[in-house]
Amino acid sequence: MPTLPLLPGLLLGTTALACLCLSQPRYAQRSIPPLAWPGQRLLRVGGWLLLGLLLLVSGPDGIGLVQAFGSLSLAALVVAGVATWWPSRLPALCLSGLAGSLALIAVTIAAP
Repeated sequence: MPTLPLLPGLLLGTTALACLCLSQPRYAQRSIPPLAWPGQRLLRVGGWLLLGLLLLVSGPDGIGLVQAFGSLSLAALVVAGVATWWPSRLPALCLSGLAGSLALIAVTIAAP
């Protein structure tokens, strides 16, 4: 299995960290209407599952893991910036990152 290119890993890491950020009440109340406890739990579990997916599709070799953690570091900077300066855009970042990353992963897997 080839290693995942940087852009899908960056989008997947951004989506995972945005989900984890939205699962915290402090950030969720500034960006979306307050969620009930099952909604927060769903965001938290989804964020962790997306992080696991990032590590799973990054590849079995060492360079894939280095690339995954590098893209995760860049994603953390993006999510921290959006959560600080534009908290109302955090749900849009989460949804668009999820759609983009899943589309790019599908294209990567389908390409020979």
